[in-house]
Order: sequence, then structure tokens, then C-alpha cells
Amino acid sequence: MGTRADIRGRWRSLSPLPPPGRLRTLSLATLANTVGTGLWVTGAALYLTRVVGLSPTEVGLGLTLAGLVGLTASVPLGGLADRRDPRTRRCSPCCSRYG
Repeated sequence: MGTRADIRGRWRSLSPLPPPGRLRTLSLATLANTVGTGLWVTGAALYLTRVVGLSPTEVGLGLTLAGLVGLTASVPLGGLADRRDPRTRRCSPCCSRYG
């Protein structure tokens, strides 16, 4: 039988979470973002089919096109964010929308 330190060490090696610190924070933030995206897509599909009255094919096509546009736009916008301050780039669409 091992000591408590041995048991804790083995348990930590089996844990799916990274060690405490920045990597764990980033992992948990990514998990929250992924769960939120999944909930939004599911809710959007239900809303568009049941409330708005679109067919599942139309909803699927619309979400697919939105995903493709987002994927295509991420490369040039990522390059723009690398050349400019990302906080300024993120703020400018918000300011132009509300200002």
C-alpha cells in the first residue's frame, strides 16, 4: 500500500485536467466556450424550426453556410489581428454598430 503522496501522484496523473495554472484556466475557458456554442446551435435549430417555421433542411443549410463563412473569414481576419492590436479590431465593429 502506498503513502498518501503516492496515491495523490497517481490520481493526478489520471486526471483529465492539466495542472493548476494558465493551462488549466485556458482549458476550462475552452470547455465553457465549446459548451456554450453547442447550446446555442441546438437552441437556434429548435427555435428556427419550431417558432420561425423553417424546414430542417433550410436550417441546416443556413448554419452550414454561416460556418463556412466564419471559417473562410477567420484566416484574413486572423492576419489582420496579428498586424493590428486585436483589442482595437474587436472594438471597432462594436463601436460602428452602436455609435
